[in-house]
Amino acid sequence: MAIGGSCLGTAANQAVDLIVPALVLTMAFTMPDAVGMSLVVIAINSAMALGLRAGSLDILWADALPFLTFAIIGKVLGKRIADRVPAAKLTTDLVVLLIVLAAYGATSSIVQLV
Repeated sequence: MAIGGSCLGTAANQAVDLIVPALVLTMAFTMPDAVGMSLVVIAINSAMALGLRAGSLDILWADALPFLTFAIIGKVLGKRIADRVPAAKLTTDLVVLLIVLAAYGATSSIVQLV
């Protein structure tokens, strides 16, 4: 767990989503444990960032509240869907999504280079 936490802490700002399948495939974490660890790191990083900037923030709540509302709705709906889908299917779908995103990123980069 300490090694996994260190990896997530190091990569939290770059690619937490890539760490989840890595933990599952290379360190034999269960999908719920890997996702949970990822979410804990995100929460800690977010809390630290907010704490460090709290005095200098001027939050426009009229703009922020719709995002917060949709995030909560998305969380509730996502939880309901995830409870109905087997963890193995979620893992496979995440890996496929990451491969598609990586292919898109690589293609975009190659097109810009040419």
